[in-house]
Amino acid sequence: MTPNFELLHKYINDIQVNITENDVLELLKIKRRWAFRNPSRRAYTAVNGSVQIIDENGKTRSDNMYDLEGYLIYENTKEFYDRGFTLIITDVMDCFPELRSIVKKSFELVGIEPKGNFYFSSAKNKKASLDEHKDAYPIIAKNIYGETLWTIDKNNVLLDKQNAIFLHTNVPHAVLENKSKRLSCTISFY
Repeated sequence: MTPNFELLHKYINDIQVNITENDVLELLKIKRRWAFRNPSRRAYTAVNGSVQIIDENGKTRSDNMYDLEGYLIYENTKEFYDRGFTLIITDVMDCFPELRSIVKKSFELVGIEPKGNFYFSSAKNKKASLDEHKDAYPIIAKNIYGETLWTIDKNNVLLDKQNAIFLHTNVPHAVLENKSKRLSCTISFY
């Protein structure tokens, strides 16, 4: 990890991000914010939508989550959340002041405006994350609330609320389980 990424990791680990479950649920009610095809994430959301679930097979889906105009149906999305599915909510770095400060610090330290996604799960979670995978760019993951058990390069790591971990490029990782309700933000640098 470069010295500036070390500084950024420390900054993200230390900043208190005070976002509640209710804050995220209210955010999801902004219908036109969550389009099936999100122009800022061209390829990624062209198939799955800007809000998705992780199904029991570890794949992303958005069946029955969007209306005919391509906008999120809050009630259906909330039902998936209540039934224990993890929601992936894309492009969230502009949604809250603390996240906007992370964007500013990232640009200042590493010259990259990061992309960020929420992983939002109720306590009775079915599948905690995508299956183990690698990303072609570095990621800093911060648990905003809740605890998650990760596997990172074959080592298990417990990530508690308000703590962050740095994932190097191409390191295999996954969240094995949520210990409680959780909101995590994965901050990607590409």
